[in-house]
Amino acid sequence: MKNDAYLRFPTLCDNKVVFVAEDDLWSVSLDGGMASRITNTPGIINYPHFSPDGKYVAYSAADDGPSQVYVMSFPDGESKRLVYHPANALVVGWHPTNGKILFRGALDAANPRQEEIYAVSPEGGAWEKLSIGVATTISFAEDGEHLVLQRGYPDPAVWKHYHGGRTGRLWYGNIKALSFSRLTPDQKVEVAPFLYQDRIYFVSDCDGIGNFYSYKTDGTDTKQHTFHKDFYARWPQRHKNTVIYQKAGEIWKLDLLTDKTEKIPVQLQSCGYTLRKKFVAANRNLTDFSISPKHDRMLINTRGLLAVAPIWEGPVSYMGEPSGVRHKLCRWLPDNNKILAVNDEKGEEEVVLYNYPSMDVAKRFGKIGDGGYIQQIEPSPKGDIAAVAIASKLYILNLETSEATFVGESNHRYFREFSWSSDGQWLVYAKYEGEFNYASLYLYGIQSKNTKRITMGDAHDYCPCFDPKGRYIYFLSKRVFNPYEDSLQNDYNFPATARPYLLVLKASDYSPFSSCGSLDKEEEEKPKEKDEKAKAEKEEKKVEIDLEGLENRIQEIPIKEGRYLALTAAEDKIFVLEKPIKGELSDTPFWMASARTDLRLFYYDLKERKEKNISTKVSNFSHVYPYKKMVLQFSNRLRVVKAGEELKDEAEAKPGKEGGWFDLDRVRVMVNPKAEWLQMLKEGWRWQRDFYWHPSMNGLDWQKVLERYLPVFEKVRTRQELGDLLWEIYGELGTSHAYVMMGESPAIPIYRVGVLGADLEFDPSSKKYRIKRIYQGDLSHHEHRSPLSQPGMNIKEGDYLLKINGKKLSLPEHPYEHLLNMAGQEVLLTVCSQPDEKDARDLAVTPLTSELPVRYHQWVKDNREYIAKKTQDRVGYLHVPDMGMEGLISFHKDFLWQFNKKGLIVDVRHNAGGHVSQVLLSKLQRQALGYCSPRKGELECYPYQTLRGPIVALCDEFTGSDGDIFCQAFKDLKLGTLIGKRTWGGVVGIMCDKRLVDGGLLTQPEFAFWFKSREWAVENNGVVPDIEVEYDPASYAQGKDPQMDRAIEEILKQMENYKEELPQFNFPSHK
Repeated sequence: MKNDAYLRFPTLCDNKVVFVAEDDLWSVSLDGGMASRITNTPGIINYPHFSPDGKYVAYSAADDGPSQVYVMSFPDGESKRLVYHPANALVVGWHPTNGKILFRGALDAANPRQEEIYAVSPEGGAWEKLSIGVATTISFAEDGEHLVLQRGYPDPAVWKHYHGGRTGRLWYGNIKALSFSRLTPDQKVEVAPFLYQDRIYFVSDCDGIGNFYSYKTDGTDTKQHTFHKDFYARWPQRHKNTVIYQKAGEIWKLDLLTDKTEKIPVQLQSCGYTLRKKFVAANRNLTDFSISPKHDRMLINTRGLLAVAPIWEGPVSYMGEPSGVRHKLCRWLPDNNKILAVNDEKGEEEVVLYNYPSMDVAKRFGKIGDGGYIQQIEPSPKGDIAAVAIASKLYILNLETSEATFVGESNHRYFREFSWSSDGQWLVYAKYEGEFNYASLYLYGIQSKNTKRITMGDAHDYCPCFDPKGRYIYFLSKRVFNPYEDSLQNDYNFPATARPYLLVLKASDYSPFSSCGSLDKEEEEKPKEKDEKAKAEKEEKKVEIDLEGLENRIQEIPIKEGRYLALTAAEDKIFVLEKPIKGELSDTPFWMASARTDLRLFYYDLKERKEKNISTKVSNFSHVYPYKKMVLQFSNRLRVVKAGEELKDEAEAKPGKEGGWFDLDRVRVMVNPKAEWLQMLKEGWRWQRDFYWHPSMNGLDWQKVLERYLPVFEKVRTRQELGDLLWEIYGELGTSHAYVMMGESPAIPIYRVGVLGADLEFDPSSKKYRIKRIYQGDLSHHEHRSPLSQPGMNIKEGDYLLKINGKKLSLPEHPYEHLLNMAGQEVLLTVCSQPDEKDARDLAVTPLTSELPVRYHQWVKDNREYIAKKTQDRVGYLHVPDMGMEGLISFHKDFLWQFNKKGLIVDVRHNAGGHVSQVLLSKLQRQALGYCSPRKGELECYPYQTLRGPIVALCDEFTGSDGDIFCQAFKDLKLGTLIGKRTWGGVVGIMCDKRLVDGGLLTQPEFAFWFKSREWAVENNGVVPDIEVEYDPASYAQGKDPQMDRAIEEILKQMENYKEELPQFNFPSHK
């Protein structure tokens, strides 16, 4: 029997098997056969687990938000939701003696990566934490006391051959006696453990592929049980002597008595609904749009589809395959009857010329140069040639002969910004040359084939654009240094540095701002053309450029500096798109696909010498030859306007000519899921081939990798299954930052669970819920404190929570069940100091959308108070949650009032990475060079805010990316002692600048990091601290933090030996 589906997460009991396929649960015999669907839910289901007696199946499902725990009676009972919380709750098994469902999550954690194991009754009610610390999964012995738990990544298939700090590590012990021992050696991978006959079984890729091994409970006598050579064994579960697991989209079983493995033949009794063609809205995944040269048609590029529509009414035409082929970079040719685009119909990206309205392919241009990812294309105003940027090379493509002329290559980044002169004889482009973000402008002559640098390289010059009249080259440049003062520290920055400039092309021409010349003079002296022929002759006027001294004929355009993103030009008008200056917390995250709606589009009129606003709510715009009209994007809507027209009414009116709104609903986007998924898989594979940081692909034959996984793809039936397969393919690289994220997901309602920033417990004696602890968090921020701590509430720890919105609380319900879809909405809580309700009070409270900020700030506060108590308030403490904006804020918020302590503990445990480690290190590196002696007060160091004592840093296996870099730099700079555990080990950076047709984000590890001290060795290894301290399960259960205790011990020791050499002042004499 042929397995025609992608099967995941199998579980078994006796002869019954349940697994996930098509994002639902199915059942089949252990011998295989035709499987039957047993759930039909709107969301995504994962991690099913049979109860030991086979009567129930627990699983996680995301039906109206995050994944939560459900249970159903097998095989045909109703499902019941057991957990209500904003955090994911992922089932990991069942307790063998008390019959509770075990799941992992960060339900009451201070950090989203701090997932622990919880237990909940299949009847519902309060869940309880096992309190043995961070864990990925757990397996109990039959006595319910002995167990093996795993920390680290649960599935090595998604980062194969990983050796960093988060490798799967096994612990064995007794939860009642709180006695545990670590079994897995450092940098070895052991995951998905289970106990059987006094041995611990697990999956490891120590032989290169994920296979099953086992050893005794003391870690000795290791044996290998499977010998797969092709794909990893994943997500195993055991019942009696049979293990069932997933491999390459198939279900396999292992007999533990004989070590025999066998594939279970399974077919789905499915109607194939997930593979049916469907239609999606055109305003989703919109990538390109532009109006035709005659302003009568709109070109739309969405979801990889290329469509052309008459502006206001009429049938829409579609070019190429409707699905399974990606079109991008679609451009009108000036004849109004041809479109130049890029598509990958033949397996690789190539430039294609389409006829319109016949919609057929006029010409394919095949491989240009070395081929690869096409960054940008731009046809000339004559339509005979086009500039094409492929990878880091720039070409001129002759559209008649198909000949490609090499223009230049960039050693840093890519070509994405260029512009043609009106006669098509000159191309100006921006070329990145230095570190970080600096580019210069170059000019290429079509006739001479010569290139000239036309800006000096002392600023970042970008977005070049020829004046349509052939007089100037406009561009943006970051060369205005107007410092903004920091309000808290002695620092300044330059948030707005860009301004538009122009280069005067002819040496004899004046600046447009010179009184010696007049923009109107030419128009006044020349009579108006009376026919189209004269007008055409004017438009075809040759653009003359005096190359000598061109770089010196620069002129600033009198516009205030800003954050300018794009520039185009029409006759005597320069259009600029501006990003507002905002704090980073209010800005759109870089990984979000949604279009921002706060950009300002304005223009500067060279004749009137005035700046005029068009709109302040723009997301993007298109302004192409002949530059008379432009298309503005407002979120997911398009509007056609005259170039330079000020929009007084930006209300979303009905589509039509009167308001200029284009009706995107006329464009019908048909999706063939299977064809689209294949296109996405191959494109994702190509992106790694073209952008992975080293051409050796880490020693892989990347073509053979694709060939090996294509047969597996044939089984895929949902977008989630495709994502799982992409993770496996990207995992072959054995490299960090190879992520598979987002993309299309099932349409489900979102009902956010409100939370109270408090620990709740069920009191068996009164049979009522009680408030165990209220987290104050950051009392100055309403979202960072418990709503129960708001002034006037006067709720105390130990009070009883009796009702929510008048509904009495009792088992088997959890209070948060009554806060479903109530996050951010006022609710009525009935609280009482006693369970008899005599002094009950009704209070209006607004539940939070997440407790993480509250618990995080409380955790930091608790740590600081603990350190202060242990050190007599001589040692400061700050925690840095990431190397992004949250970490930058946390560091400065705490550092600026603790730098004058006698010592400092910098905690970067659970640091999620980012890019600001250099900023933090620059502050920690400061050394006192002198002092300022005021008449009153203490000495002040120079530089200001300089530490005057030892530093200890804490790290763990979750400290990653820029957190890895921080830790290695901390050691190399000898700033102090690093304590904790080996860090994550991922320092190959990403751009996050490429998305799949459905909005999915795949990242390519593009920038590897090299240290003088360790060369390339931080990647896939991590940073080993100076003093290694394990945070063992027993310490966690006892409420101890051994890493923190060791840091305090170390810094007190160093403070004893630290002597600050304060100056003995000889005050100046007065004569």
